[in-house]
Amino acid sequence: MRTKCYFLAALACCCLLGIVNIKIKAIDVGKLVENIRIGKSSETSSNAKKGEKKETIQAFMNRYSVIHGRRMNNTRNECKVTAAAKMKRLPKLLVNEEHKLVYCKASKAGDDMWCRVLLILSKYNTENAIWKMTSSEVKIACEKNVKKLSGFNAADQKRIMDTYTKVLFARHPLTRLISAYKDKDVIRKENIGKDVPRYREKVDDTPAWNGTAGTTEITFEDFIDLVLTKSSEDFYWNSITQICFPCNIKYDFIGHFEDILNDGKYILTKSHITKLKLQQSKVENNSVEQLKREFSTLKTSRVAELYHKYKYDFSLFGYDIPLNSKGEYTN
Repeated sequence: MRTKCYFLAALACCCLLGIVNIKIKAIDVGKLVENIRIGKSSETSSNAKKGEKKETIQAFMNRYSVIHGRRMNNTRNECKVTAAAKMKRLPKLLVNEEHKLVYCKASKAGDDMWCRVLLILSKYNTENAIWKMTSSEVKIACEKNVKKLSGFNAADQKRIMDTYTKVLFARHPLTRLISAYKDKDVIRKENIGKDVPRYREKVDDTPAWNGTAGTTEITFEDFIDLVLTKSSEDFYWNSITQICFPCNIKYDFIGHFEDILNDGKYILTKSHITKLKLQQSKVENNSVEQLKREFSTLKTSRVAELYHKYKYDFSLFGYDIPLNSKGEYTN
């Protein structure tokens, strides 16, 4: 995995300097995003096939114990050799005192489901009512009714971080970007529509744009330009590494969005929460066709820059980097 990480940095630099001419054909992009869509990572698991005997809870827990063990070992080992950003402030850590849980809230990586879980555990409303809430209602309720670590005094913060179960969820960086782009609330919150013409001119020397200043309707290419040129500690599209700082905080569990229900079941069971029935509140349909369409509009140098920007999310969380040393897709 370290080789992959180093390759990304070299690849991005070469692209920027014009040393390497990467050729990713349309079909390669299609294969790449199909690989991404199914959440393929170095620790992808599979459920029992149709017709097979249903897995017992003990067998399930044993299987996921192995998966999470490998995943945690990978993250710890990568943290020893990477130069990931150091934590300058506390991330947005949500706390449930009754069940001694701490969850790092990272947008577009399962935060909607985990906010619902924490609302249920805090007895905000009935379980059924909370699963029926809209995403907007969940955001508001979570902000107002779920405790944050920052709200505790220093002594309690240390006690909580030393003794509670700490959880974060990661997601493949490229599908996370697609999700952020599709979410108009993100575009409005960041108020980025007005910046598109200026940043297009800065990046491409082509001020022509398919929209008007102030609009929220921007192209995926415009959105990626902003992701690569605009920086802030608060942007939704920041890497999970920048949001949750897995090399600074000793998380007990690192889940994958691509397997959120099984990972969630394993984590809750380990936390002795067995009656809560998880639901993936919003199943995103990032079809191969859509992903292929969006990413095929990007310059190859932009794709390389994206891999470089999110290189630690790839290496720390065990996601595959499906490019070889020539910048070609590999399976």
